[in-house]
Amino acid sequence: MNYRTSHHAKVRMQQRGIPPHVVDNIIAYGSTRKVQGGAVARYMNKEAMLQAKETLSRSERLALDRYKRVYVIVESDRVITVGHRSEKYYR
Repeated sequence: MNYRTSHHAKVRMQQRGIPPHVVDNIIAYGSTRKVQGGAVARYMNKEAMLQAKETLSRSERLALDRYKRVYVIVESDRVITVGHRSEKYYR
């Protein structure tokens, strides 16, 4: 599924130094968690990292490992914002 990126998310990606290919991989392989307003947070946990490492190239794996604390907020087919997690997500 192709996701559109809001202007806000593009600005945040630039400000926070998060490349677009990392956001794509987090959306493709990341775990999900519901957040306020009906949106979904996608992030990388151990299981998601293992799954991603099976199919990604070496350079993509290294990039994803560097940005493993990044989250992506998605609402329907649109990326709302991105950021760096400061806390763990608990179930």
